[in-house]
Amino acid sequence: MKKAVFGLIGTGGLAQSQHLPNLTRAPNIRLKTICDLRKDVVEAMQKTYAVANAVTDHRQVLDDKEIDAVVIASKEDAQVPLTIEALRAGKHVYVEKPLADTPERCAEVIAVQKETGKHVVVGFNRRFAPAYLQAKKLIDAHGGAKN
Repeated sequence: MKKAVFGLIGTGGLAQSQHLPNLTRAPNIRLKTICDLRKDVVEAMQKTYAVANAVTDHRQVLDDKEIDAVVIASKEDAQVPLTIEALRAGKHVYVEKPLADTPERCAEVIAVQKETGKHVVVGFNRRFAPAYLQAKKLIDAHGGAKN
């Protein structure tokens, strides 16, 4: 089976607890390169997860023709520009929420996604977590959410 080749931009807490473990154990994914502005952190994660490449410049991830898709787990204010840059570099993108702070910024991403034909997925994974599903059931059982 051919594996999809991924890059990860941002190796902070969420990436360490979720993305790195999941990307490195998925049988159909090869995590080729991880990137973070903090050299010590990205090098530590490289060793921990046996990732081939650790870089501090995200353009090295985006310029790599072998990488099919990127996971963006950066600070919120960088997510729109990184997503747009990744799309224009020909990458599919999984980006953490919130994607943007305004509908207009989201519309920018949508326009570039349509232009490039690449996929963008925003990580709303918690909505399916058992605790959240149970909380929704309890709220709904009492008439739903109220202001």
